[in-house]
Amino acid sequence: MHYYPISLEQAPNHLKNAFLASNAIYNFDPLLKYVANKLLRRDPKPIRDRMFKEAFLTLGLKLFMPKDDLFAFYLDCIYLGNNSFGVEAGARIYFAKHVEELTLAEAAALAVLSVGPAEFNPFKNPEILKQKQPYVLKQMLVLSWISEAEYNQAVSQPLVYKSMLNRNK
Repeated sequence: MHYYPISLEQAPNHLKNAFLASNAIYNFDPLLKYVANKLLRRDPKPIRDRMFKEAFLTLGLKLFMPKDDLFAFYLDCIYLGNNSFGVEAGARIYFAKHVEELTLAEAAALAVLSVGPAEFNPFKNPEILKQKQPYVLKQMLVLSWISEAEYNQAVSQPLVYKSMLNRNK
């Protein structure tokens, strides 16, 4: 397992916005469900009890946990395929970079991986990830998070996949 915790401040804005755009978590409800699932995943209780606990925990998180903290937890724990958990691990495994060094194009590609890490694995089929990446960028453009020039540049930028697993800061 590859996991390198980071703070929310370390993640560039274009990366945060790419994840928001790809998962459509503007109201954070899917994010809350994800966090609740992570916290309860080892619970051996029957499914009905688990669903009740998840709903209760989701409500508690929504009421008492700041959205920035939830989002930081999400970015730090999201599974991105190839045994990588969190955006820093994804940046290292797919682009041999730290999260702060990711381009807009690379950030959008990581965001696509958060939706379907096995389906869009760039080491098995690099073309499919590049085909899905413009969707995230288009969402960012529609939301005015990037300009049309930034969109065009990111769509045309080739994605070069290489791994760096143990590079320290």
